[in-house]
Amino acid sequence: MIALLRGIVPVFIGIVLLELGHGLITTLVGVRMTVEQFPVSLIGVVGAAFYTGGAIGCVAAGRLIRLVGHIRAFAGFAGLFACATLMMALIVTPAAWIVLRGLSGFCLLGLVMVAESWLNALAVAEQRSRVLALYMIALYASIGAGQFFLNLAPAKSFELFAIGAMFFAGALVPLAFMRSTSPQAPEAHPALREIFSLSPLALVGCFASGLISGGFYTMAPVFAEMQGYEPGAIALFIATPMAGTLILQWPIGWLSDRRGRRGVLVLTTGVLALAALAIAQDRLLSPLGVLGAALAFGGMAFVIYPLSLAHATDWSGPRRALEISQGLLIAYSVGAALAPLLGAEAINLVGPQGLFYWFALVATLLAAFTVVRMIQRAPVPVEQQEHFVPVPQTTPVVAELDPRTPGPAS
Repeated sequence: MIALLRGIVPVFIGIVLLELGHGLITTLVGVRMTVEQFPVSLIGVVGAAFYTGGAIGCVAAGRLIRLVGHIRAFAGFAGLFACATLMMALIVTPAAWIVLRGLSGFCLLGLVMVAESWLNALAVAEQRSRVLALYMIALYASIGAGQFFLNLAPAKSFELFAIGAMFFAGALVPLAFMRSTSPQAPEAHPALREIFSLSPLALVGCFASGLISGGFYTMAPVFAEMQGYEPGAIALFIATPMAGTLILQWPIGWLSDRRGRRGVLVLTTGVLALAALAIAQDRLLSPLGVLGAALAFGGMAFVIYPLSLAHATDWSGPRRALEISQGLLIAYSVGAALAPLLGAEAINLVGPQGLFYWFALVATLLAAFTVVRMIQRAPVPVEQQEHFVPVPQTTPVVAELDPRTPGPAS
């Protein structure tokens, strides 16, 4: 384990720096557009551009990495990401930000794909679960911690964009000096039609996860700014769901291994709907009550994807785990790309609280669909299920770290 840690520390340092910047800039973009009085519909388009760039990256970034190599690709992605971030501070127009955020989404996907490829190469099969657990902690903790850099300067200042760009550029340094041989980035082989025939619930669940997660990351800062939260309160409001994810994913996964995926999915989506409704009525709650609801929201919202993946794996078996995971990530990406547009329309129709009413509606519809599937199809016996694994919805490469995937990680 000591040798493993010695090898993965540079990768983890790069991931932490990258996600610190990502957490800061994602929230800053939403807050800055609200302060600049961009129409809410345009804010949704900018958010959708980011996830559209990421969805394109799921297909294209791996080919680019294989063409030029991991180090050169990582340097190019980091440089472009830093430049796009700085340009957003210089050119504050909706058209420019749509293009720049689309480029940022593509670059982030490429950067994470390179980092995850290295983790896969460094972790042998029996170590994958531990590496994946450490990666999950580093990922969500860094995104959450990045929020608190909002307190360093006003949203309309250049400094916050510069800090984000410094993180993106700094993430290049530890990986650039790694001695290990560049690993292979896998080809993505999504099989959406086959996955739907295998498990409609898994595909719908991952799509709904994208609708909720993508909408939260891009539009929750808009909600908080419109509700009059101070910068420190915005940072805490966005960071708290990340803490909920780290605290609750493992207990929920443990429960699903023993009680079945679908029953637990109904439970989590029900709690998620209630938490979203509570946040929508934040002015009736104490600050502590809002944070409690945000903690529950994050713990439930970000577990939908790994629960859906585990459900699909129960039906497919480990032999097709990699292919299934890659296909479900595409479904998630499509939902995440649509999420800011739909969330913006909810805000336009109802006001800022409409965003969380929309989340509650998506969670309720998913719970109803899960109940229908429970009636239509008998479950996989619990003793025949694969183990639940908390897997982040990042890139197709992370599927190789899933210990349910057969074969070596490299």
